[in-house]
Amino acid sequence: MKYAICNETFVDWPHERAFAFAAECGYTGIEIAPFTIANDATNISAAQRAAVRRQAETAGLEVVGLHWLLA
Repeated sequence: MKYAICNETFVDWPHERAFAFAAECGYTGIEIAPFTIANDATNISAAQRAAVRRQAETAGLEVVGLHWLLA
């Protein structure tokens, strides 16, 4: 079974640290809360999305979904 956790759990941790810790705890996926990157999901650039994906992959995690899109 695979487990994922939302990056919102780590409040204001840098993504690299949060993703590495999640992987250390045994998680295999990360769910992204867009408001942790920008005030509006539509304001997240392709470069920012690529950077977050790269950071997750470096930690050995898969980005599995988005959180809080309709809030």
